[in-house]
Amino acid sequence: NVVTVHTDEIMQVKVPLPFPLRWVNAYLIRGSNGYTVIDPGLHTPDAEALWLQVLKEQGIAFEHVEQIVLTHHHPDHYGMAGWFQERTGAPVLLSETGYAQVQLLWGPQQPMSALLLELFARHGFPEAGLEEMTKHMVSFVELVSPQPQVTLLREGPVRLGDRVYEAIETPGHAAGHLVFY
Repeated sequence: NVVTVHTDEIMQVKVPLPFPLRWVNAYLIRGSNGYTVIDPGLHTPDAEALWLQVLKEQGIAFEHVEQIVLTHHHPDHYGMAGWFQERTGAPVLLSETGYAQVQLLWGPQQPMSALLLELFARHGFPEAGLEEMTKHMVSFVELVSPQPQVTLLREGPVRLGDRVYEAIETPGHAAGHLVFY
């Protein structure tokens, strides 16, 4: 089952991934002003199809989405944010540190990729492998495109649906990772 209803307000959506993890958990939170989408998944044709199906089945139109909130910048959480923003006009919220990572990884010239590959080469990574790794890093750009316009989300109170949560930065899994308590 791809949709699990946790409460009258919160639905979990299993967004498919094209690698062994199989899916990422996204959430729809209903509020009186519309829906909050949390971590919509990697941008793939399967994810697009799933979201279109879920929204239709739940009777949610794109204009009912009021915001897209990202816990962190990893592509399997961030990737569909721009796709959603194009269709909804809703703001995409991400921590300042997470947004800085986005710019390094998928912004112009992908500066983090070049630095990472330089580090690998300095420590003896084979030349042939560097070319493959470059292709691998570049391949993520299409999985996070289109890039959304990001609104910075700071630690502190944040409204998700009709409830106010505390956004708490919990680095470790990802720089700038946020949890909502």
